Amino acid sequence: MPRKINRAAAKARGLSRYFTGKLCARGHRGERFTLTANCVECKRLSDARYQRSPKGREAQREAQRRYSQTPLGRERTGRYNQSWKRQEARQRYEDSPKGQNTRADYQAARSGLPSTEELLARSRMTPLRIERRRRDVRSAELVASRRANRPAR
Repeated sequence: MPRKINRAAAKARGLSRYFTGKLCARGHRGERFTLTANCVECKRLSDARYQRSPKGREAQREAQRRYSQTPLGRERTGRYNQSWKRQEARQRYEDSPKGQNTRADYQAARSGLPSTEELLARSRMTPLRIERRRRDVRSAELVASRRANRPAR
């Protein structure tokens, strides 16, 4: 357990965090930030909640895009893309159903064939047609059997 110190003493010593031993408003007994007096655990939970939100994910994507345009980002991205870890991840994705559908859609778009969504839409319509055909065949068979069993005139 960290040593107890108040916020003023932590500021005087130049510490970024301090520990009072008291519970925060949400019941955490942990360190607090010297600058804001907020609980470290509450801040961690708040950051995690933001990262899961659509706005947080978009901010993360934007930060990654900016980083990948820096010289260091390009170097690290290139090194990662050549690594065995990346190759295995790529192979796992391509072997997954989602990866296979994506590949099929890409090839279909390049060759002018229908996409997976279009094929699924067609397959949803197909059972109705098949059922109608079965009904028509059954009714035709029924008519034929009645004619065959009909007494001659």
